[in-house]
Amino acid sequence: MQQKIKEGKFDLIWSYILDLENLENPFPERKDVIAKWKSLAVVDIEESDSVLVLAKAFASEGLHPKDALHVACAMEADCKYFLTTDDRILKKMSAKSEIKVVTPIAFIEEIENYDTDN
Repeated sequence: MQQKIKEGKFDLIWSYILDLENLENPFPERKDVIAKWKSLAVVDIEESDSVLVLAKAFASEGLHPKDALHVACAMEADCKYFLTTDDRILKKMSAKSEIKVVTPIAFIEEIENYDTDN
């Protein structure tokens, strides 16, 4: 999947919450690797009233505040998919129709099925 992002086949969306979390990363090597991905992003979502309102709604439904911000930023960018391995996010967002929240494996399987069907 990372190669497809580098090739421009998938769009990577970045957000201010990714920057904030990466600043807190205690591992310099990981921090540097993550920061380099930002240059490949096609959109960088900044904090806005609409992001905060949406995040607050998700937090009131049980998402952790930072997780709610991640999802809200993805929705602000009109992402079709939000990829995560966090079971709590997957469970809480499963009923939402505005964005499809899936694991990276489920995403790959869905894309591969789409490619063979078309």
